[in-house]
Amino acid sequence: MKSFIKKLVCFRGIIFDNKAFYVNAVVFLSFLAFSFLSFSILSPIFSSDAATNTATDGNSVYSASFSIDDATPISVTPTALQTVYTGTSTMSYTNTCPYGMSVTLSSSSSDTNLTRNGTDSGIKTIPTISSGASLSDYTWGYSLDDGATYNGIPGISSPAIILSTSSANATAATKDIVYGIKTDDQLPSGSYSSIIVYTLSVSPQCIAYSLSWDLNGGTGATGADYGNQSITYGDTINLQNYTPTKTGYVFGGWSNGTTTFDPESGAVDVNPSNTPTLTLTAQWLEIESMQDFVCSPLLKIGDMAAVRDTRDGTVYTVKKLKDGNCWMRENLKISNKTISSSDSNLAPGTSFTIPVSNLSDFSTNPNPDPDPDFPDLPIIVDTYAVSAVYVDSTYGGYYNLYTATAGTGGSSMASGNAAYDICPKGWRLPDYSEYDTLRYHYHTGSLMMGEPKFTLPGRIFDAGFMDKGSHGYYWSSTVMHNTFAKGLGLNNSNVGELSSDKRAGLSVRCIAKLPTMQTFSSSMLPEVGDSMQLKDERDGNKYTVKKLADGNVWMTENLRIANKTITAADSNVTSDFTIPASSTSGFNASNTNNAYVDSTYGGFYTFYTATAGTGGTSLRSGNAPSSICPKGWRLPTGGDSGEFNTLYGQYNSAALMMGVPSFALSGRVDNGSVYNQGSDGFFWSSTVSGAYQAYYLGLGSSSVNPTGGADKTYGFSVRCIAISN
Repeated sequence: MKSFIKKLVCFRGIIFDNKAFYVNAVVFLSFLAFSFLSFSILSPIFSSDAATNTATDGNSVYSASFSIDDATPISVTPTALQTVYTGTSTMSYTNTCPYGMSVTLSSSSSDTNLTRNGTDSGIKTIPTISSGASLSDYTWGYSLDDGATYNGIPGISSPAIILSTSSANATAATKDIVYGIKTDDQLPSGSYSSIIVYTLSVSPQCIAYSLSWDLNGGTGATGADYGNQSITYGDTINLQNYTPTKTGYVFGGWSNGTTTFDPESGAVDVNPSNTPTLTLTAQWLEIESMQDFVCSPLLKIGDMAAVRDTRDGTVYTVKKLKDGNCWMRENLKISNKTISSSDSNLAPGTSFTIPVSNLSDFSTNPNPDPDPDFPDLPIIVDTYAVSAVYVDSTYGGYYNLYTATAGTGGSSMASGNAAYDICPKGWRLPDYSEYDTLRYHYHTGSLMMGEPKFTLPGRIFDAGFMDKGSHGYYWSSTVMHNTFAKGLGLNNSNVGELSSDKRAGLSVRCIAKLPTMQTFSSSMLPEVGDSMQLKDERDGNKYTVKKLADGNVWMTENLRIANKTITAADSNVTSDFTIPASSTSGFNASNTNNAYVDSTYGGFYTFYTATAGTGGTSLRSGNAPSSICPKGWRLPTGGDSGEFNTLYGQYNSAALMMGVPSFALSGRVDNGSVYNQGSDGFFWSSTVSGAYQAYYLGLGSSSVNPTGGADKTYGFSVRCIAISN
């Protein structure tokens, strides 16, 4: 403990070191000789305002104040008998640290005597008593109980605790310190003095916390100390010095139970809540196939994953960023591979060859290899339509746009977004609007290099590097001219739109495709009540889907597709089927393929249309095998043992069915007119009850019929249920 002492009759001061509170006081003792003997203790000490110190830890503010009487005179009228003379110093203190504080007392050195100045040969010291007791002749000491028992003054190396609390006291409290001397008239006259030091300290729990590390099955970094550590509140720790490893996993950062700190975190305060103890636990990301990764809406912003590109085995980390999308956090680095639509973002049934890494391929020379027999005849080569790639061991791959877009963004494309690229299947090259949205959330170069982890690889042009280490350039899929395309540019300070020659070698970051109705898996909603919004790839309509209490995932909105030819690639059919244009006039007994889409309630379909032609009069029993639901979805079954009836068992009133499942009173269409909107709802199942009738779910404002049967020519609503997988 550090002390600050000055031998001054009048001393005001305080010191603060390393967020501990050290309050140091001086007591000046003097023996005064007059015509009679007198003895005084003077305690020039901090005034209470000067003895207040405040530390801020980021969330809490702890303060302590300490003061003691400026002077404590002891008048002595010596007699022939030994007599105890006393003086009282009243200490006042406050403290907001919830774990308390302490005050110690000691001499300013190892010398604990009262000492008299002078050149005579008489007695010059009065010793302190050796242990707690009554004062003996010619001794002095202090008492904390009004002078009944005295204690010796300790030396500077072993201060005595005179006050200890275990809680805060925001209102000032006091404590008396009685100084006493026992003497008679045999001591020489003169001035006797000593220096006393008071030290106030806030509880260490308000100054430092205990930090422990849990490697969670991993192996610590070489040279790093993972033992328990005492860390001053507010101090930062460079977590990069503590990066562990684990076979088969990628380190995902340290978690304090509330926050997971990024693996690349430098100096951070890992205990912003200022708890007295803290454990950092290593987070491990199990490596999964990049081609199978799903950027589920259930992932939280900041969630990370480790993925392996099955095409070349490269492992990347990905993170859901503040724009709601999942992004690669390292630059793509694939080369020397022929990729296909089975593993890459290519047109179905196609392939593309990414060439061998070669810096010299980045050439803008339109005539690289003239015919030696006709040296004057120019050979014009479209350098915007050739592949070039170079992979750097530090920064990853550089690709010209033709390569980055798998041949779809060359000179033949003058505007729009390239449809395909060399990103893994399930991923794609972002268009510029997505970079722009990301830039909204990370609006400086330093922010983009933080959580999104963009780097400064520079670019390649004319077979040479430019701006390596000072700038970063990243392709988007957005083309603005036959020879130029948009991208993202950044340096240490700024980030913004880039317009680049398509022949330049820029970096590539891929963004995960969000799940659609067609790519949805019921495993994406593991818990009852989980929901997400999905787009139907066939027409762009978006629907909210939810896992209901029956254990199935249902659409919670009515299907509203019309005027589309659907296929086995996008729908619950085995052959193409055309859903007619929206019209109420087609609903009659003679025309069975009809659809009508209402702006409020969605689509209405005959049973023939709802079942994509498989539920006509020729189907007299069982379930229609197809439907106009998206691929991976189907019509629910009907009747007594059907899924509508099972669902009603979980939500057994009209109010409940219109609650969480969100069934609506959408009405029906019959003979060219809409009926019962706002009072009733009708929903087709896949189950037929004869040549001309099928089961449906009927809903009124206060009633439910989960097993009704109706004419197949009626226009009823459609709710789809996910096929379990």
